[in-house]
Amino acid sequence: MVRGLRRVMLSGLVMVALLGLPVGVGAHATEVEVKIDFSTVGTGVFDPLYYRPSGIVFPSQHCGPTGCSDWFVGFVQGDEALVGSTQIGPIQARFTKSISALSLRVAPAFQGTVEYTLKAFSARGRLVGKQVVTVTQDSGDPETGPLGYFTIDLGRLGSPARSFTIASRVIRSSFGYTDIEYGVSDITFQRRAPR
Repeated sequence: MVRGLRRVMLSGLVMVALLGLPVGVGAHATEVEVKIDFSTVGTGVFDPLYYRPSGIVFPSQHCGPTGCSDWFVGFVQGDEALVGSTQIGPIQARFTKSISALSLRVAPAFQGTVEYTLKAFSARGRLVGKQVVTVTQDSGDPETGPLGYFTIDLGRLGSPARSFTIASRVIRSSFGYTDIEYGVSDITFQRRAPR
């Protein structure tokens, strides 16, 4: 009798766990979409902890081959955007909780052809998502595409991510630019909903 009662109780707990509670980050969990829009902070020096309440934190300084400097929000192709480049270094950040999807809106600040690489990493630094996009916005190049922002989307990640980087590499420019700054106007990610 006691053994049968334990089995019924255990079965009931398993059903509650399977039907009513989100488990991990993924398709079965209740998730929220978070969008970070840099137009909310205006242009100028950017506080890397500004979006901490939204679940994203940037390193204290922006570092690259030319050294380290403060993060900067500039005006790129008609919108406020966090600025990065090959010389001033990639844009990178970590999430306060694991995320399951990630996309960025990006635009070059100068004309040319640039390869952008967006990578997402697990809490242990393992690569869990990568997208490489080559964009030509150059009036002197016959292969030019339309001007403006475009989206780099990693979609649903195979494993939870805790950080990302977006880096650029200049391929060519009819204007002779060897370093083309770019702006990230917004970052959208999905994370587990707070209980």
